[in-house]
Amino acid sequence: PWWTAITDWPTIRSTDGMSTERLIKKYANRRLYDASISKHVTLEDIRDLIVQGEKIRVVEDKTGEDITR
Repeated sequence: PWWTAITDWPTIRSTDGMSTERLIKKYANRRLYDASISKHVTLEDIRDLIVQGEKIRVVEDKTGEDITR
């Protein structure tokens, strides 16, 4: 299943090869959506990405407000 292969998830990279932040959208129903892989994710998935060194930015879907903590 896709959720067990977090290390295989693609990383969005800028043209200079440096890693950029992943955009996670939070919907009103509290679901989280990783726009870089076009899939819903859990808080545990996001935690694992952060532990791996990924930069994460979480935004409210309707307002676009950055709610990253």
